[in-house]
Amino acid sequence: CSVDTNTGAVAAYGSIGTCSIIGEVPEGQYYLAESATINITVGKADTLVVTSYVSQNTLNFNNSMAAITESFTVVGLKAADTITGVATPVKYNFTGGLTCATGGTCTLGQTGPGGGIVFYDAGSTQTWGRYLEIAPTGWYGTTETLTTGSWCAVNRAETATLTGIGDGYANSVMLASSCGSASNAATMARSYSGGGYSDWYLPSYDEAAALLTQDTLTGINIMSQGGVFYYTSTQNDSSNAYTFNPNGNNIPYGLKTQTKQVRAIRAFDTNILPSTLDTPTIAGKYTVTPSNLTLANAKPLTNYQGVVYVSDTNTGKFTINKVSQSALKVDPVEFAITSDSITLLSIGGTSAKATTFKITSIDSTAAGCTLNGNKLSATGVGICSVYAVKPADVNYYPVISPVISIKFDTFSVRVTITVPLGGGNMIITGGAPVLDTSTPVPTETLTVISFSPTSGSPGTVITIIGTGFVSAGYSLQSVRIGRNLTNVPIKSVSNNTTILATVDTASSSGRITLTFVATNGGTQEFVAPGGVFSFTPAVVASQPTISSFTPTSGVAGTAITITGTNFTGTTRVTIGGSPVDTFTINSSTSITAYMAVGSAAGTIAVTNAAGTGASSGSFTTYNTAPNITLSSSSVTADSVTAVSITVASNSGGPAASYNLLGTLPLGLTFNSSTGAISGTPQEARATSTYTVEAINPMGTGTATFTLTTTY
Repeated sequence: CSVDTNTGAVAAYGSIGTCSIIGEVPEGQYYLAESATINITVGKADTLVVTSYVSQNTLNFNNSMAAITESFTVVGLKAADTITGVATPVKYNFTGGLTCATGGTCTLGQTGPGGGIVFYDAGSTQTWGRYLEIAPTGWYGTTETLTTGSWCAVNRAETATLTGIGDGYANSVMLASSCGSASNAATMARSYSGGGYSDWYLPSYDEAAALLTQDTLTGINIMSQGGVFYYTSTQNDSSNAYTFNPNGNNIPYGLKTQTKQVRAIRAFDTNILPSTLDTPTIAGKYTVTPSNLTLANAKPLTNYQGVVYVSDTNTGKFTINKVSQSALKVDPVEFAITSDSITLLSIGGTSAKATTFKITSIDSTAAGCTLNGNKLSATGVGICSVYAVKPADVNYYPVISPVISIKFDTFSVRVTITVPLGGGNMIITGGAPVLDTSTPVPTETLTVISFSPTSGSPGTVITIIGTGFVSAGYSLQSVRIGRNLTNVPIKSVSNNTTILATVDTASSSGRITLTFVATNGGTQEFVAPGGVFSFTPAVVASQPTISSFTPTSGVAGTAITITGTNFTGTTRVTIGGSPVDTFTINSSTSITAYMAVGSAAGTIAVTNAAGTGASSGSFTTYNTAPNITLSSSSVTADSVTAVSITVASNSGGPAASYNLLGTLPLGLTFNSSTGAISGTPQEARATSTYTVEAINPMGTGTATFTLTTTY
């Protein structure tokens, strides 16, 4: 507090409180001295308002921090209060929305992220997502009556044959590609970009059926009158496609060339984004809000009634959009045997979801074309047409591969026989054996000729030269150096004349011994000529330690990054006791290892001359598809009877996730982490068959059950 002694003006700066002012009149010739005191209260200033802004409001996901610039304004600062000179005057919080439209959980009838009306909830995350929303009336820029198109301009067989929930996207992509005029129903749906999303599509048969059960929800407004039909993306045959009729509440079919109503839908999942002070990287809708205002010269914010932090209505939010995945294709398979199954592999795609495979009946001429996860089989000779789907995740839209044809045929085996006139090849094709002397009997001999280098320490790669390593009818079983009783890790049989092996810590100076196994089960052992390998033990200060590894699961060939200490001189890396296929020492703190075929699951161990360090966590290996059984195969329940169906056993590979085919009655839920169905029915439903899918990268195992509910 200060007083101008000439004018009596009072000033108060920098704080709140009370100023006591004393006015004095000194004693004079005619009067006595007098004084008076007045207390002046200095109260808090009005509330400060801090508003945040961002420089760019729409970005595309690129797996790095969003390229935005934050700024802010402060309204209400008093007197000399300022933020000038403060290194970090505010901090910024990035939060995602909790409403259905901004990534939160949804209930039926709410507005979804794409601006449509939510009409289906699977209850939990499925391969394709969790929710379905239908585009609003007027989505195509015209009235519902005029939003029409043909299924295809011509009658012909298309690959759009799938019927399930979540299958409409694949149908629509295939249909728009092969029959994609602007007035084609699937092309119309795929061209819609409501909410900024490009994954709208024409509903499949089952998705249309789900819509018909909820078509009275506010905002859906589909036309329910006689003679009005909407197209699905599922064909019935080469001339007809399925439609849905809201007035009759049924799904008949009609000619593909006819003009009918069109309404787009899209699938999506929850995307609840945690609040963070770090600039976001993943796709989603974000609000930027300032916090922690700091004034210069340590002035306290308590001098103000309060501080309100807000995000600018127009420029305080931004969206990181999903992007398209890299191209996807099915690895070609030239030939398959009808009595066997083949493993389908995909190449490309970018999302974190596992690739699924689909059969299209179009151009599939073989009887019994069947998919079990990624295992394709057929019971008859002919073609099975398949394609791959890499589902969407939080950052990527789904991607569909082109269709490929795989030929199944009866077996043909070539065997070598010895006859009095010499060697020959017998071709067995199911009929009488026929001797074919046109192809000579293999004459390659298995030999070991030399090795190099002749000395080394743990980690040294030895090149072994010989003949017939591939073509002589033998496979390499083991390599030993000196008195080592454990086998050296085999890096690779590079070709018919070269083997590469890595020296182990348990090796010693001595001969190199190789053991081969013949196709008939016998073994043959060779001692490599060229003298003795001179072994020098590695000098290692400490045994390795493992602090982490990523990923935590995988299939054969998966690259695993191991982080820890003392990796220099590493000679062996194992998973659950099984050696990895190969490994590379990147530095003293990093190793890249590749999972071997048939590897056990368990802890990861790294060995050098000083000892072995093991991980605290375990690596999950996927060598085969799951093979599950359920606790019940048939259940009947009413409104007071709780339903509990669980996965009772799994004799195959572990499941990474579970999926349910079929829509459960109200009151029942499906757990995609455990495969369990639970709850109490809240509606009557005739006996229906459901399929539980146990999914891992090697394929899908299935088990079915029937459910009857009364209410």
